Amino acid sequence: MIRWLREEIGYQHLILIEEFLTGAELALGVIGNTGNYTILPIVEEDYSDLPEGIPKICGYEAKWSIDIPNTHTLTSAKANLPTSVEQQIIDDSLQLFERLGCRDYCRFDWRLDSKGQARLLEVNPNPGWVWDAHMAQMSSIAGMSYSQMFEKILEAAEARQ
Repeated sequence: MIRWLREEIGYQHLILIEEFLTGAELALGVIGNTGNYTILPIVEEDYSDLPEGIPKICGYEAKWSIDIPNTHTLTSAKANLPTSVEQQIIDDSLQLFERLGCRDYCRFDWRLDSKGQARLLEVNPNPGWVWDAHMAQMSSIAGMSYSQMFEKILEAAEARQ
């Protein structure tokens, strides 16, 4: 592939190649600030309704494409993880929250590799506030309404100020 890019396309800039992680795609939400965190349940993407040929990644096609049936049904469910993997995700997410200077709320996206080890995909310090977004889904699983989730985020910001 690199040879093709270089020779056939003439692309001479740096090329980044990443391993495709084949395991579950996960997300963890954090509300609060140092010393006073609410850890939301880890959720796993459910790709079971996606049509054949659509990559099982939480990208544009899987979430929003109106040309692809069933994409609007993409949901998340509480992840069923070994305790050690769940704790690693929580610990690493909290450490990143602090080291990166995140404030009030944040979402961490993870994916398991072929050996079941969690690998960080993205830190999202300003995740969407849409009613069906990951933070809202996690909050619902935790027994929090959409309004209660917002209230917790606002309380965290107020306490920080």
